[in-house]
Amino acid sequence: MDFKITVVPDVQAKFEGGIKEVRNIIKDKTSKQLSKSSSKISSIGVFYFTIDESGKIDEVCLENSTNDIETDILLYNTLKNLPQWEPARDKNGKAIKQRFKFILSNANAC
Repeated sequence: MDFKITVVPDVQAKFEGGIKEVRNIIKDKTSKQLSKSSSKISSIGVFYFTIDESGKIDEVCLENSTNDIETDILLYNTLKNLPQWEPARDKNGKAIKQRFKFILSNANAC
């Protein structure tokens, strides 16, 4: 049996400009190379990254490859180098880690 449990912190980690701005940063840093390699992407890429207690990116990991190593490396490095976040907080206001999931899909991937 396989299952996952997600615990949402009382105050979620925040990025200045919101998730839309995170998407824009990722798109700006990857779109040129991704447009060249889109035909090589044959699977949905799934990455996880953690915002640590200080608001820095930590623990970037690849759960499912796009089946294109260059794309996987590009996305890993882009996520690893995202700017500072405001960390998540528990009910007592203590900064805690929060994990996020990033998915990249190609219309040709099934």
